[in-house]
Amino acid sequence: MEHMLQQILQEIKSVKTDVLSLHQDNQSLKNGMQELNQNQILLAERQSKLEKNQLQFEQNQTDLQKNQLRMEENQVRLAQNQIQLTESQSRLEQSQSRLEENQVRLEQNQVQTNIKISDIHTAVVRLENDQPKDIVALLETFDDYFCEKDSELAILNHRIFRVESKLERMSMRA
Repeated sequence: MEHMLQQILQEIKSVKTDVLSLHQDNQSLKNGMQELNQNQILLAERQSKLEKNQLQFEQNQTDLQKNQLRMEENQVRLAQNQIQLTESQSRLEQSQSRLEENQVRLEQNQVQTNIKISDIHTAVVRLENDQPKDIVALLETFDDYFCEKDSELAILNHRIFRVESKLERMSMRA
């Protein structure tokens, strides 16, 4: 019985360890979510910068029309800005794609974590509910065992009494 109780306690400790591990994983996911939120803010700032660059681009076009003498110089700058804008847009799209993929993974991990927590909770509840039944079953087994041993001892005592009686009768005859 003591061995079984120790096993049950070890299983409960194991479940508690798993719950703590899941809590740490959940905290890690929360931290990842905060990082994703920060990245989203940075992306919004970059988008704002891109919009400002776009406005600058339009202003440069207006300046080109006004100032014919600096046309070639401004044209080169506009081409450079166009390349940077395209590269920034490409990086932004890649970052957005990675952000969406990470969001999906995060949601999947959250669902899996919730399922695991639910399974652990169910197991703990089942263990807590079944523990008294297991103890009662063990006590009944012990009771049956002791009752059986008591019966055997009563039979042995009866036999010893008969032998002692016979020995006394024999010793009285002798």
